[in-house]
Amino acid sequence: MQAHQQQVDEQVGIIENLHRQLQSESSKVAGAEAQRTRLEAERREVLSDVGVLEADMRRVRDQAESFGKDLAQLRHDKEQERLRSADQAQSAHSAKQEIAALQNELQLMQRRFAQKQAQA
Repeated sequence: MQAHQQQVDEQVGIIENLHRQLQSESSKVAGAEAQRTRLEAERREVLSDVGVLEADMRRVRDQAESFGKDLAQLRHDKEQERLRSADQAQSAHSAKQEIAALQNELQLMQRRFAQKQAQA
């Protein structure tokens, strides 16, 4: 009977050892599952953040394109104004030259008239 008891004790020891190993493995699996759940939550958060950042990038790109168009229009308007101003300056210069020529012609005509009156 003692051999049978010894065999039962050995089997109980083996079962207890296997039970401890099973609990240890179960604890490891539970830890791995918890880590997997945590990593999935982090992944969802990262994907959400990426979505927000992509939306911000699209908004910034759209604004940059709009600013670029506005800047191009302002440059065009500035160049048109510069050309208009140059044309006006040229017209004013030509008008001054014409006025000066007409004044000279008027003075010449006044002198000739004065000379003709003096001769008459």
